[in-house]
Parts: sequence; C-alpha cells; structure tokens
Amino acid sequence: MNLHFDPRTKLICLILVVINTMFFPSLEWESIWVIFICVLGIISGNGKRSILWGIIYFLAYTGWNLFLQREAGISRGIISHAIVLAWLGLVFKLFPCCMMSGIMIRTTQINDFLTAMNQSHVPKQVIIPIAVLLRYMPTLKEDWGYIKDAMVLRGVTPSLVGFVKSPMTTVECLYVPLLITASKTADELSIAAVTRGIENPDLRSSIRKLRFRVYDHITLLLFISMTVLTIYFGSVV
Repeated sequence: MNLHFDPRTKLICLILVVINTMFFPSLEWESIWVIFICVLGIISGNGKRSILWGIIYFLAYTGWNLFLQREAGISRGIISHAIVLAWLGLVFKLFPCCMMSGIMIRTTQINDFLTAMNQSHVPKQVIIPIAVLLRYMPTLKEDWGYIKDAMVLRGVTPSLVGFVKSPMTTVECLYVPLLITASKTADELSIAAVTRGIENPDLRSSIRKLRFRVYDHITLLLFISMTVLTIYFGSVV
C-alpha cells in the first residue's frame, strides 16, 4: 500500500508527535504512538524502514524493562545509574519524533511541500528553511556514503570499532570532511532554491493536485484524538 498523504497532514502529525513527547504518561503509552507511526510509514510507502525502526524500538523497550528489573534492588542515588536512566529517557522521548521526521522526509516531494504550504498561505520565512531541510538530509546522507567509501580505500574504518582504535585519525579523515561538505551543501541548496524562484510571491503550480482526502482526515482525527488522550492521562499522572 502506498497512499500519497498531503504534506500538511504529515507536518501536522509531526507537530502533534512533538507535543505528545512532553505528556507521555508511560513507555507503554509511548509504544502505542510508535505503532501508530509505524503503520503510517507502512501505508505511506516507507514500510521496510518503518518496520525496522519499530523493531529497534521494541528491542530497546524490552532492554529497558530488563534493566529496571535488574537494578530494582540497587539504590537510585548512584550517579552512574542516574546518568544512564536520564540518557535512555531522552532517547525514548526523541525516538517517535525521529521516526515521524524520517517518514516525512522520505515520502515528501519538495515541490508538493512548497505547493501545499503556499496553498495554506504559510509565510516564506517558514517555508524556505523547511524546504531546504527536506532536501538537505538526503543530500547529506549521499555525501556521507561517498566520504565513507573514500576513507575505506585509505584504510580508515568508518565504524565504532575504527573510532575506538584510532579516534584522531577517524575524526580527521571522516568527520572533518563531513562538516566541510555539510556546510558547502547547505550553501549550494540555498542558492539553488533561490535560483528556482522559491521566493516568488505568486502561487506555485503542481502536476499533482493536492487536497485533503478521506485517509488524510482519518489520520488527522486519529492523531488528534490520541493527542487529547495523551495530554489528559499525562496531566492526571
């Protein structure tokens, strides 16, 4: 199944997920949201990656529960335990947001996004940064692959093992070129966007007719309903 959701639907869902991260009453409630996001990714045409991230989440969820059971009899005042719990809690909070962001980036065409935002009369100051971001992440991923291939040819292993064995060499040969490439890519994308008339005040045309369909309304209704329930139970708890 590959439903073409309106870009505004995915953007609203992303905003709702970000809001909900502040009110999750428990990890069990958060796991329900992860299931919702996985289903949305599957029906949007991003099934394999959504299923993979869902499996990773539930493996981490299982490991979290095992960790809490193992440490149940140990004092929570130990600094190392507090740091681990705080770090894992942050990871769990950000996980649904990252999943929803990935779905939006991978399933949204730039032209469709710009057209949808113009139809909604969103200010250019908001449209331009988001449009550049949607194009920036795939380009940065592609550059990352080129840099890794070049480093492998030079005998530098672009992995955690390679970083542990020779951290300075890995940083110098892998991450420094990535930072330079990222800065250059951002400038190039900004120039390309302006050249293509992203600042044009007139309404954009689109080959695909964008409008809210039945499945857009159903998805928004489900996400809004879940948001209301999450805020309610999160406030009660």
